[in-house]
Amino acid sequence: MADIIRDAIVATLAAIPDIGKVHGYQRYSARTKDLVDMYAYNGQLRGWFVRRFSVIDKDTSLGSRQETTRWYIRGYMAVDDAVKSELAFDDLLDAIREAFRVQWWPNDLGSSVIHRKYNEQVDVSVDETGPVMFAGVLCHSARCSLIVWNHVTYL
Repeated sequence: MADIIRDAIVATLAAIPDIGKVHGYQRYSARTKDLVDMYAYNGQLRGWFVRRFSVIDKDTSLGSRQETTRWYIRGYMAVDDAVKSELAFDDLLDAIREAFRVQWWPNDLGSSVIHRKYNEQVDVSVDETGPVMFAGVLCHSARCSLIVWNHVTYL
C-alpha cells in the first residue's frame, strides 16, 4: 500500500503547474553537478522529493489494524531576489496545499485509505520554510507533511 500512496502523492505534486522536478524518494549524488541536474527545471534548481517519515500501527479489532503514516514532502527552489522568488515559492506551497485538499477529499486510493480523520491534521501542512544551501545553490526550502490513515485487514 505504501507504494500506491507514494505514487499518488508524486502524481498529485507533478500535476501542479511549474512545480519543478518531483521524485518519489530523496535523490543523492556525491557530485554536485549531478545533484543539480536531478533537480533542474527550465534552467533553475526547482524540485521536490517524497519520503515516508514514520508509520505507526494500532490494533483496531480482531484481524485488523490502522496504519498512520506521515509523509514528508521536501522542496527546493533557487533564490532569485530580482524576481521575488520567495513569493513564487510561497505560491507553490499554497498550490500544493490546494492540490491535496481538492485531490484527496474524497480520496481516490480506495476505501481502505482514509486521508482525513476528525480532529486531526488535514491536508498538507507546511512545517518549516527558510533559505538553505542545496547543491551549492542558495535556495528557498520547505518541509511539508501529510498524514494518511490506512485500515488493514490481515486475517
